[in-house]
Amino acid sequence: MFKHKAVAFVILAALVGNVAAHEPAQVYIDALDVANAEIAEPQSYNRLSGRDFELSDEEWAALASLYKQEVEKVIGGEDEYVIVADAEVADYVIEGELLKLRPLAPKDDDKSRMPGERYVSQGAGSAKLRIVISDASGEIQVLEDNRDAGNNWGRNDRFSNRIDVKRMFNGWGHSLVKALDKIDS
Repeated sequence: MFKHKAVAFVILAALVGNVAAHEPAQVYIDALDVANAEIAEPQSYNRLSGRDFELSDEEWAALASLYKQEVEKVIGGEDEYVIVADAEVADYVIEGELLKLRPLAPKDDDKSRMPGERYVSQGAGSAKLRIVISDASGEIQVLEDNRDAGNNWGRNDRFSNRIDVKRMFNGWGHSLVKALDKIDS
């Protein structure tokens, strides 16, 4: 009986040793590039305002920050990956570019909606994103995806839209984990 416990202990020690030897991959998430993003007019365009759907520099920066926050939260929550603040030390660098936004309603502000005007839609809209995963040797994988920001019917306002967009970025984070898992295996 002692002999079997000793063998089991040696096998367990070898397995634990192998697990401990595997360091998590270091991942750097670059800021979302929104410089060339196109905004398609909402399907339920507000003809009375006569205004195009526009985002201020602060709103673009907030959108880029939300992307980085959500993707880092998802990837950093995995045991196999650790988020680093410097691309130079990272095993993988992830660069995202927002290609297109397609809101489903006019922007929720005083300039784009009449007072008291409310919209109901199936989510906030959709977005198209291009993501490049690189390592020290260069580009490994390029992903391009069009994804809905929400799919439940509800009020289309700045509060519900933020939740829908946050979930969309979270979903892209999970897709990136799958892509990294394939690359890292």
